Amino acid sequence: MAPLLIFDRLLLRARRQRGLRLGPATFLLDQVAEEFVNRLRLVLRRFDVAVDLGTPTAAVRTALLRDDAIGSMIALDPMIAPRPSVPRTQAGQLQVAAPPLGPSPPCEDGSGVGVDDLGTSAPQLAHPRPSSSPNGLFIGHSIKGSKSATADFDCGAGDEPAAPHAIALRAPGRVRDETSGDHAATAPLHVVAEEEALPFANNALDLVVSGLSLQAVNDLPGVMVQVRRALKPDGLFLAALLGGDTLTELRQSFAVAESELEGGVSPRVAPFPDLRDLGGLLQRAGFALPVTDVDHITVRYATPLGLLHDLRRMGAANPLIERRRVPLRRATLVRAMEVYAARFADADGKVRATFDICWLSGWSPHESQQKPLRPGSAKKRLADALGTTEIGTGEKPER
Repeated sequence: MAPLLIFDRLLLRARRQRGLRLGPATFLLDQVAEEFVNRLRLVLRRFDVAVDLGTPTAAVRTALLRDDAIGSMIALDPMIAPRPSVPRTQAGQLQVAAPPLGPSPPCEDGSGVGVDDLGTSAPQLAHPRPSSSPNGLFIGHSIKGSKSATADFDCGAGDEPAAPHAIALRAPGRVRDETSGDHAATAPLHVVAEEEALPFANNALDLVVSGLSLQAVNDLPGVMVQVRRALKPDGLFLAALLGGDTLTELRQSFAVAESELEGGVSPRVAPFPDLRDLGGLLQRAGFALPVTDVDHITVRYATPLGLLHDLRRMGAANPLIERRRVPLRRATLVRAMEVYAARFADADGKVRATFDICWLSGWSPHESQQKPLRPGSAKKRLADALGTTEIGTGEKPER
């Protein structure tokens, strides 16, 4: 059964490109990147091969590469432009290029609240998914590490890929640390691919991280299943995505304004997943030891228009397929901003915007992991362990 298409993925990429041109608002991603570092430092092990899955900027992978816990980092992003040819360079190094998945140029409507219309739907792979290479990292391709911190791509006979796929690969280089000036960290290998069609072979990765990206995929359960299959046994999946009550103030304000002036409500703010549902999806995907938690972040603005400007610079304007295809009326926008300022302002006149960042973690199953005991197998009472008296809850029903 095909997943329900909620988000226009091509339009989403166009919005992100527009945000980069305007100068991205990265305060949320910067905070998420710092939290990724803190959480991974609690895991006392090394991850040889890690993937940054769809994070809109390089903040997460740049922060993680400063630690010694990660060997090689692969950045998967549908927006990195592939190069047009597949030349073989020095030392047998090969660059693989494939048909780009880039978006069409975005329309500019001037409203600032995301009413662009590209008339597109979720993109499809340009080629069928090839079979996995038993020793390879990528489906249809194999990758080998080298002492010079570059990568060799074995694509079969000649310079053509053995099995074409809608991805593009770029060999890593050395990146400059702006704080120390040293070229100590290895730049990530870039892969152009969709989050919903991962090009990695089974049991190939040690770590997959994703920052503020997966809330906008159409098939989140499918993405989680693909991630779990790509992880080696005892591999870790750690993700942060927007969920819960994110932008609830903006959603309510537009609903009131449209019902008053236009006689109905249209989808202006994307739906966000609930934390409990995300925990269930981790279990459904087959992850062991699933854990979910949420960071509640409140951002304050002088006016509600400041929030709209930041959303545009984040590339987070309305990406819904079922969005209205006509420009937003000025009167509706003005009324929505009035409702926002009246209902969600603090004593000093500044307005609040809620961002709930949901954190997910799960491990690929392995025999060494701790497992829950069978219900009823306990040999001691909880009351004895706590040093208290057990209080009954009534007689048990007869069977």
